[in-house]
Amino acid sequence: NFSSQGKTVEKQLLHSLDLLEQKLAKVRQQTTKGLSNQTKAKMQLLDDQKQVLEHTMTQISSCIEFVTDTTENKHITEFFLLEKQMLARISELHEEFTQLDLTPIE
Repeated sequence: NFSSQGKTVEKQLLHSLDLLEQKLAKVRQQTTKGLSNQTKAKMQLLDDQKQVLEHTMTQISSCIEFVTDTTENKHITEFFLLEKQMLARISELHEEFTQLDLTPIE
């Protein structure tokens, strides 16, 4: 009979739609979790890079302060005696800075 066949088809269709909704919910949940994990990893990477940059900036500021203190109110002889130290420290900072990995991770 036609009406019983229609009911059967309707039940099958509703069952198929329920399965699709369940699969969609699962994919949504996995995608949301993956996005959350990626966001946390990216934020951690950026925080790590920020800390390295802040540390490097502190070192650079210290170096600048050292050079400024050395050049102000000092005799030229003292300045030249400290020149090697200043150049060594500047070279160290340059080496540290060039080794920083500041490439963002996609």
